[in-house]
Order: sequence, then structure tokens, then C-alpha cells
Amino acid sequence: MNQPSYVRAAAAWIAIGTAALCLLTAGGSMTTTDAVVAYDLTQSLVDRHSIATSGDLIGNQAYRGQDGRYYSPFGIAQSVWNVPFYLAGRTAASFVGPRQAAAALPKAVVTLGTIRAG
Repeated sequence: MNQPSYVRAAAAWIAIGTAALCLLTAGGSMTTTDAVVAYDLTQSLVDRHSIATSGDLIGNQAYRGQDGRYYSPFGIAQSVWNVPFYLAGRTAASFVGPRQAAAALPKAVVTLGTIRAG
């Protein structure tokens, strides 16, 4: 079971290449309504400790609760899955200078997390 070092190196390069190819061609995005609502719910879970969204993201009063706040029609599982990715992105954003770039990092890292889940 002791492989020569060149075999291990080749295997490592194949794994790195495969991972890079997957990341470059993966279909994760924040362009669908459910992805936007799931991200907003993730942010709400972490920052406000709430399952209410930040507002009427869908444009449908049917998702307004009796308390006047809006809730996701898509469930909570994807948002819970996104929490560690959101936290990693927020941590990375703390090291970035421009405010716009820092705001985009948590979304980008969450999107990477949805590639594997989706």
C-alpha cells in the first residue's frame, strides 16, 4: 500500500484539476427567487436569530405572518445548510477593503455551498 511519491503527486493533481473544473462549471447562482429567499433567511437566522425574512421578497401577501413579518415558502433546510458558508464568507469579508466587495463575499461563498447541495 506504499505508493511511490509520483503516484501520490499525480493523484493530487487529478483531484485538484477535477475540483477546479467542478467549481468553474458549476451551476450555483443567486438569480432565482428561492436562492435569494434562502440566502435572506440564512442571514436572518445568523444575524437576527429569526425565521422571518427581511421583507416581502416574493411579492405575495400570502407569506405574511399574523405578526406582520414575512416568511419563506421554501422551508428552512437550505438556509440551515447555508449557515456555515455564510459565516465563512462573512469572516472572509472582514479582511476585504472595499465595502461592496465585502458585501458580495458572503453571497459568493453561500453560492459555492449551494453547488454541492443542489
